[in-house]
Amino acid sequence: MKIQKKRLWVLLLAAALVLMLSLAAGCTSSSEVPDEDVPEAASEPAAEPAEPAAEEPAAKEEVKADPYDAVLAHYYEQATTGWTSPEFEGQTVSYMFYEFPYLDPAGPKDIGYAFVDIDKDGQKELLVSRLIPEGDLSVVYDLFTVVNGKAVHIASSGERYQFWLCEDDTLTYYGSGGASDSYQAHYTLKNGYLWMLEFIHSTDQLFEGVYVPYYGKDLDTREYEKAAAEGKEAEEAYTHENMKAISQTEADQIVDSWPENKDIQLTSLADFKGTAQ
Repeated sequence: MKIQKKRLWVLLLAAALVLMLSLAAGCTSSSEVPDEDVPEAASEPAAEPAEPAAEEPAAKEEVKADPYDAVLAHYYEQATTGWTSPEFEGQTVSYMFYEFPYLDPAGPKDIGYAFVDIDKDGQKELLVSRLIPEGDLSVVYDLFTVVNGKAVHIASSGERYQFWLCEDDTLTYYGSGGASDSYQAHYTLKNGYLWMLEFIHSTDQLFEGVYVPYYGKDLDTREYEKAAAEGKEAEEAYTHENMKAISQTEADQIVDSWPENKDIQLTSLADFKGTAQ
């Protein structure tokens, strides 16, 4: 009996021991503090992209004055000061602005200007004329072009010789050298010079009332200027290699074939402020 009780106590003690071990194991596992998540090292904030270096302001392009500004400023100054020095940089301009017999010297409001590309080379020419009420607005009093960046005066009209602007922006011309001479021409420009497309010089060489028209074409006016400087007449300047005698009927037909004149769309010099301003 004692042996059985002893065995029973052993068994109960073993069971209690097992139970205690189980409880201890459970408490241990449940009481273990879980590893706290180690916060990752705070990543450094991404570097902000560097601001682009401020662009240096582009060098301001120098505004080049239009070559014609000086010409128009000259007309304006002369028109407001009584035309004391009408020549422009040694280049003679039309006396029709300041010595025309039937008109007072022109003021700014009496002068107009326009830009027309006569030879279609992309460089416009400057035309300056008088604004005459009821007058012929196709007459070109002064003509300038640009050569090597500089304004150059190349033609003027006067009382007995005039240039007109044509519908195709070429020029026609009529001039009289006296009772025995008259000149008619159709012009364009080439390389900064007047170029005669066709030219008729009618002359009464013997002063007998018999006029003979001489015809020429494709003539560089520099040849004429050179001959004139040497005191030669037009027919001598061009010679019969470039000119030939024709009938008056032929001369009239040639002149009639030239383009009609057109009014120049003039801007009053009184409104001039300079195209580079």
